Amino acid sequence: MSGEHGIGFTKIKHLEAGIMADLKAYLQTMDPDDLINPGKLTDPAVADRIFAPSFNLLELEARILHYGRVEQLAEKIARCVRCGRCKTDCCVFYPAGNLFHHPRNKNIALTGIIEALLYDAQRFQTLGLLPLRRLTEIADHCTLCHKCRVPCPVDIDTAEVTLLEREVLDIHKARRTAGTTRMVLGYLAARSSWANAVMRRVLLQWGGRMQRLGANVFGAAHGRHPLLAPLY
Repeated sequence: MSGEHGIGFTKIKHLEAGIMADLKAYLQTMDPDDLINPGKLTDPAVADRIFAPSFNLLELEARILHYGRVEQLAEKIARCVRCGRCKTDCCVFYPAGNLFHHPRNKNIALTGIIEALLYDAQRFQTLGLLPLRRLTEIADHCTLCHKCRVPCPVDIDTAEVTLLEREVLDIHKARRTAGTTRMVLGYLAARSSWANAVMRRVLLQWGGRMQRLGANVFGAAHGRHPLLAPLY
């Protein structure tokens, strides 16, 4: 009976014939008129005719969405067994800061985002990108170091998944970059000596002084020594 919802329901087609026969006999005893979800637990084809958060429908659903890259993302993380061995080796995982910053929880969150996209497409006949805004946080926090791949029992390449996530965001113009990040990237990409001089003065010199001033004020207000060197 517990196989009627979620992942249990989608795995019914993989059970042995004898187990399914016993389940059908039990249901005939408990529900002889077949009134409770008729055929849902006894007909393996039912899972292909209704919406369910299952990877067995991804090919069809991806065509509905016209998101080929999203389908590739789903396939790359579909083998994740949620064991969590990647957590300790992930250099950006900080539980107190954000629980999504390691591959296992990123995979879980990504599954939810894909499910939201498919749900909108099937139930509301829309191709909205609203769920993709949640993908930015997942895609940004990865240094592509590959350390998490070593203990992974199913050899998922999280760095490759992360790069694909960023491609999806760029393709659909759904990626959001903080203003400070855009400013720094602009400074690094600048080739003008005049622009570099202005950026160095504003960001590095004036910005550094303002940061030290704020640290000193904050430290004094809380009765602590200044956190950084005094102004000069």
